[in-house]
Amino acid sequence: MPKKGKTARDKRKKNLAKHFPIINEGDSVALVRDLSSKPCFPKRFHGLTGKVLIKQGKAYVVEFFDQDKKKTLAINPVHLKKIQNKLKN
Repeated sequence: MPKKGKTARDKRKKNLAKHFPIINEGDSVALVRDLSSKPCFPKRFHGLTGKVLIKQGKAYVVEFFDQDKKKTLAINPVHLKKIQNKLKN
């Protein structure tokens, strides 16, 4: 059977590096739901990638495509994972 959810150890462990990431405007990020911290974005956006437009308070405004439509959301940094763009020369 596949493992579902977090283990008991992961639930009580707080990772401060997730709460204070170094994200700049124009960086590519992945939307990853962390259910241990609320509020969260809708489930259907989990796994999508987008670009950070600006920082708004504690959250970041992220622009991404949902099907063919361009959408923007203000998301807490806990739910963002920075993507390294590796270009081959």
